[in-house]
Amino acid sequence: MSNQHPNQPFTRYGDKINSDYFEEYLIKTYESRDKAGLTENIEGIEALVVQVEPGVAKAYIAELLLMTLYQYVRSFEDDTYRYHILRIKPENPTMLVREPLTEAHNGIWTLNNMSVNGQKRPFTRYIGEIYGVNDMKEAVSKQEARHFRFLNELPESHSENYVHWTQPSIYTWNHIGYKKTKTEEYDQVKDYEFDQETLDMFLEIKKLQSDLDFAQYLEPYDHLATRVYMHDREHAILEFLSLTSYHFWGAFNIGDQNSSTNVTRSAKYVDERLSPAKVFTANNTPYYTCHIDDLPSPTENFVLDFGRRMHHLAVGVKDGYIGPEENDYRNVDFVVEKLQEAEKQFLANVIGSCDEGLKQIFSKKSEFSWLITEYIQRCYGYEGFFTKENVAALTQAAGEDDLVT
Repeated sequence: MSNQHPNQPFTRYGDKINSDYFEEYLIKTYESRDKAGLTENIEGIEALVVQVEPGVAKAYIAELLLMTLYQYVRSFEDDTYRYHILRIKPENPTMLVREPLTEAHNGIWTLNNMSVNGQKRPFTRYIGEIYGVNDMKEAVSKQEARHFRFLNELPESHSENYVHWTQPSIYTWNHIGYKKTKTEEYDQVKDYEFDQETLDMFLEIKKLQSDLDFAQYLEPYDHLATRVYMHDREHAILEFLSLTSYHFWGAFNIGDQNSSTNVTRSAKYVDERLSPAKVFTANNTPYYTCHIDDLPSPTENFVLDFGRRMHHLAVGVKDGYIGPEENDYRNVDFVVEKLQEAEKQFLANVIGSCDEGLKQIFSKKSEFSWLITEYIQRCYGYEGFFTKENVAALTQAAGEDDLVT
């Protein structure tokens, strides 16, 4: 369902009713960032940053090498963290896997210890995305003038590889990083090298992926989904749009799961493979009234148990089928079957059909990053991110998995 709201520059989709406040300040947010030159200055996502527990990075890298198109490139350290660079192609977002060099308590430790399950992995968290900017000083000064706060003051002199991070959002606990656009390197103190046994293991994992012959059907990340509280939904979206050049694509109500799925997309990159969509999922009613109305609460239960955080990263699957079309054995079915041969576990079966436009499935959450991997195949040029039936089934399956830690 599409609809054009008054005075809005982007076609809207979905049936979720937003507040008058949201509709008013959505327009004002677009106008404010345009006037400040931020829409023009800020480009798309250039990297994703995921932090894991000390010593866990090589296991998570191996998982990514099997389940995605990423290739391991190299590693480096600064004074606080060790980083591992994974890439697909220069135009696709880089994956940075980060591990702390010490177990000293810090901001990430504090955030994780505010939830019962976060305490079990005190250093594990999706940190945020790095967005390319054409003029760093201008972007930061304009955002500071608009009352946005950063972890540090912008150095008077810095390299083109420098990343400037916002403080964690009070609504999502994710960060936004700015970096000079299209620079592929990162500031570092020294190189870090895995031992040969680990490097050989990485090669063996990519060989296994090749032998299973499913990588030909994979695409880069399609969307990134954060779960937030009901009362934070509109604020999280407006805050994110203020810090990026994304726009609000629309929102769908998932009534039988008491939730809504809210999608934002890049205003500059139509192709999600170049800059994935950002999705925000929230309850429709708060958890504490669900017993009164006999409603489920998988989304808000996740936030209660794990804290505000990224829930899943969705890998695109090329459209197509294997064998006779009437068998409905699609590329995503093959991908999942082959990953199951490699002992990867999934939540339920592939959901949806090409008649509805989408086939999707969630993996079990990673024991290393606590992120779920979604595989999503859009059929016949379907442009949406979900169908109501698919999202309801996926949300229910993920809610059941969240009970297991």
